[in-house]
Amino acid sequence: MGNKTNERIGRYVLPLLPLFFMAAGLVCTVYWGRDAYRAVESYSWPKTKGLVIASGVDQIDKRDPDFHYKSLWRSHVYYEFEVQGSKHQGNCVSFGEHAYDSSSKASDAISDYPVGKNVSVYYRSSDPDLCFLEPGITFSLVSSALFGPIMLGIWTLIGILVLKERRRLGAKP
Repeated sequence: MGNKTNERIGRYVLPLLPLFFMAAGLVCTVYWGRDAYRAVESYSWPKTKGLVIASGVDQIDKRDPDFHYKSLWRSHVYYEFEVQGSKHQGNCVSFGEHAYDSSSKASDAISDYPVGKNVSVYYRSSDPDLCFLEPGITFSLVSSALFGPIMLGIWTLIGILVLKERRRLGAKP
């Protein structure tokens, strides 16, 4: 019975595994690719004056794969601004924001944005709620945006190799 189960897994499940990861790579490519496009596009967005109304650092406890807790810190900046007489609020400093492994790094990331500071806010003219204090692309966004196509390419290659091996062994695709 064990051999039949292994044979079924080899025949039906393993060929589908690359398709699953290819789909995941495609989803990552679309998701982070959209953000990368918006980041580049943001260089040409209009800007207006805003005011920082809150900033700080929050501690987040995450569990790693070995079930150990690890503390991460996320910085936040909240600001108000006005576009054509309408008030808006934002909370993004830049595209590709992430958590930090120390509170000092998170604090350094927002040190330029104390409460009460006047700031320049870049916003999408068709949707002012999509706004940032620092337009453009960041290293963390580039690395995230490259992850999807790399994953897609690797698993496409693995899928092709699996199909070739199955054909070589005489199995149906």
